[in-house]
Amino acid sequence: HAEKPRLSIDRAFTLRGLGTVVTGTLAGGSLRPGQSVVVQPGNHTTRIRSVQSYGHDVEIAHAGARTALNLPDVALGESAHTVKRGDVITTLAGEASSTMDVFLEMSRRHVRHNSKMKPIKTSSMVDVHHGTSRTPAKIVLLGCDLLEPGGQALAQLRLSAPLFAFLGDRLVIRDRSQQHTLAGGLVLDPDARRSSLRREAQQAFLEALNSEWHDADVCVAAEIARSEFVETSTLLLKSKFTTAEIAQSIARLHAQGQIMVLGHIAADADAWQKLRARAVELIDRAHANNPDRPGLDLNTFRSAFRDLFPGIVETLLADLCQEHFVRKGQTIARRTHQTALPPHLEDVAARIRHVLAAKPFDPPARKLIASDHAAQQALQFMINQKSVAEISPDVVLLRDHFDLMKNAIHRFISKNGPASTSQIRQELQTSRRIIIPLLEYLDRQGVTRRMGDQRILAD
Repeated sequence: HAEKPRLSIDRAFTLRGLGTVVTGTLAGGSLRPGQSVVVQPGNHTTRIRSVQSYGHDVEIAHAGARTALNLPDVALGESAHTVKRGDVITTLAGEASSTMDVFLEMSRRHVRHNSKMKPIKTSSMVDVHHGTSRTPAKIVLLGCDLLEPGGQALAQLRLSAPLFAFLGDRLVIRDRSQQHTLAGGLVLDPDARRSSLRREAQQAFLEALNSEWHDADVCVAAEIARSEFVETSTLLLKSKFTTAEIAQSIARLHAQGQIMVLGHIAADADAWQKLRARAVELIDRAHANNPDRPGLDLNTFRSAFRDLFPGIVETLLADLCQEHFVRKGQTIARRTHQTALPPHLEDVAARIRHVLAAKPFDPPARKLIASDHAAQQALQFMINQKSVAEISPDVVLLRDHFDLMKNAIHRFISKNGPASTSQIRQELQTSRRIIIPLLEYLDRQGVTRRMGDQRILAD
């Protein structure tokens, strides 16, 4: 567990010439001089100047050893960016939670020593002892209103202040007067949400962990089943399992078909198939409703899945494109999708072709050709299919006519040398409304190049 050290501070004081010193018993890893660490639950970073173990300077302190750390950059106190008894020195950054879901057990032996001991009622205020900290909390029992002596229950602790804990940590529950120990506890979800306690997925998660919290495979599977989609880098961070142990569990569960691993995402197999089916339906519906378009706009696709955490949509797109789908520019489509004009627009497209063909080199303005939504849709389809050339926002030409005009301009300049806009317009018998945007378009396409007031052929 070398990667997740935790030192629960039992003493914090200052020494002249050294600054702040904290002591405690190191658990779950090692610490060394010069190392950057995080003070939790404040989530602020500091640096270890020196390390002592059993009164001697050491280059590394190992798990289980009494350890003293010199933290010169942090002061003692109760305010932000300070350190005190009950805090934890660790290497894990992140916010600590003021809500955690736990398993509680009330022992019968406390009743024998205290005949006045009463059951724990839901919504009772208690003190939670964890490590070297003591935090007031309200207990919300799950599935019952009373926890009798000898009884067991899942519960939620709603703490008065954040507490930095790991899955599998032990707790002690005492009354607020500090006269009686009421129950022992086991942390199952150190970052719980108040709203999730009654949810079926959360209860299934807690039940799975309650008996097998020490089994990495069970914990990984339960976390993925609850969340459905998880970034592997965040999976069970607040647990005693190492990165290697978690990675091995992910690999085993993937091999067994319980989960899917897609890049940095681990997903519940059933949940991923449902998500994929939802995406496929969205794309197919777009093809059916708009057969003239090359695919579903990616912004529309992303918007449909905005309830998912960042990164998963790109993973979903990549998974779809492994087989039957393809990204085309800013769209996604089935590989077999062929654009087609909807039947009700075929007559509209025919009328547009007729109008453009009537005056090949001097057609009407685009806004006159496509004056309504149906005509705009048909014209855009023709542009996408390249049967119509879009010269400018207001000028469109049938592709064959555009090719004729381009070739005529090329021949004219080749034969006569640099030519003015007026000369080219007269040669083609068109208008300035057409020839100016056409020449600018050919400049952009690398066919011609402007030189002063004339055009020459591009190199």
